[in-house]
Amino acid sequence: MNAVEAMKARRLVRFAYELYDLKPWDHSDKMGLIAIQLNNRKTPYFVAFLDHSVVVLPNVAALVGLFMNASFEMMPSIQRLRYQQHLLCSFVPYEEGDEPTFSLFTNSEAIIREDIIPMFESTMPSLLPDMIVKKEIDVLVDVYAQSVEAIKTILDSDQGIDLETYMHEWHFDYDQSRWVLSSVELPSLILMCHH
Repeated sequence: MNAVEAMKARRLVRFAYELYDLKPWDHSDKMGLIAIQLNNRKTPYFVAFLDHSVVVLPNVAALVGLFMNASFEMMPSIQRLRYQQHLLCSFVPYEEGDEPTFSLFTNSEAIIREDIIPMFESTMPSLLPDMIVKKEIDVLVDVYAQSVEAIKTILDSDQGIDLETYMHEWHFDYDQSRWVLSSVELPSLILMCHH
């Protein structure tokens, strides 16, 4: 791992801990899904918070897959893998950390806590989830940085949205020269899976 990669890995771990400290999964009444629109992409990343985990989905198809996966728990696990297109970060007790995770922390000199650690899984195709790759670290650093700000804004806002029909959208408004929070209707395929 070179110096730039180590710096990105440290930032990833720092942002992961910031997300953990915000505990978005404890605010399901306000949170729902967040569409993060990065400036270098035409379509947003979708971020979901599930039971001490942060799930980043690259497109609507992956989002539909997540909802289908949740709807069809009886689906054989090998079949469910076809729908796994997400980047996952689960927060687990320190003792449950695995060798690849500790290797990422050691090689990057990231500061980790003694109570909880973020474990990252890749979307790269394989039969078993694997550690994230360099390109995915780049994506997650950007998505997590904006997710932290979006969550803070959502939690500070006293205006709620109908999470059954809408999701939060976090994007840069060039007219205002700042990041703004708005809401957009959930994709129709999600609404069909949801009901």
